Amino acid sequence: MRLAALALWLTAGMAVAELPAAVGRVEGGPWGHCTGVLVAADQVLVLASCLQRPLRGWADGARLTFRAGLTLAGAAAEGQGLRLVVHPSQDQSGFMPPGYFNNAALLVLAAPLPGVEPVMPRDAAAGRDYRVVHYPARDRDAAEPAVATCRAFPLRAPMRPYDCGETMGEPVNGAVVLDLGRGRPALAGLVEPRNRTNGGRWVETRDIGPALADLRALAAGRDPPRVLRGGQARSSHDLPGRIGITRP
Repeated sequence: MRLAALALWLTAGMAVAELPAAVGRVEGGPWGHCTGVLVAADQVLVLASCLQRPLRGWADGARLTFRAGLTLAGAAAEGQGLRLVVHPSQDQSGFMPPGYFNNAALLVLAAPLPGVEPVMPRDAAAGRDYRVVHYPARDRDAAEPAVATCRAFPLRAPMRPYDCGETMGEPVNGAVVLDLGRGRPALAGLVEPRNRTNGGRWVETRDIGPALADLRALAAGRDPPRVLRGGQARSSHDLPGRIGITRP
């Protein structure tokens, strides 16, 4: 029994050691902490609903801290939040066409994070293995991320299911899905908060590229041109046959 436990601990340690320092913990939110990933020197992608306060809107970005590469040995770097940019599909007052919803937010840091290389998005490929990484929400003091290996299954965009082979044992909503098998580490998605992610063997993500493009446009002070609010398009170039979605 002790040998089996030691082998499991060593395997978990090896899995954590291969993770890029860009994955870390966003602290100071209404639910304790969230898993985040550095996608630019001063931008951290995180599941939006993890930073939603009950009945009181969103967390104050200036009160959030990102601890990159956090393990039992400490963090590789820490960055103070400046503001939180939430994907416009989270605004319940606007009309969202099918397939547009994205549970994602961008924490803009007060300064670029030194010494940590951001990860870029890359579409997942069916049949390949990916790492699903999260900081367990049930343990508010846990500094070691949990890592599972999950295989991507085919499904028409924007959804992508992953089979993790065995029961995850706890909710992994907001987990970061990483591609570590094709050159530089890349981001494949954030795990959606769906019922079957709560301790099941399957997890699910949405295409992360479009959501990240929208968030970056907002962070730069530009309107993402795909959203309708109050029946009015935010761009004059409507995409034919897709109500509520417009071209840049």
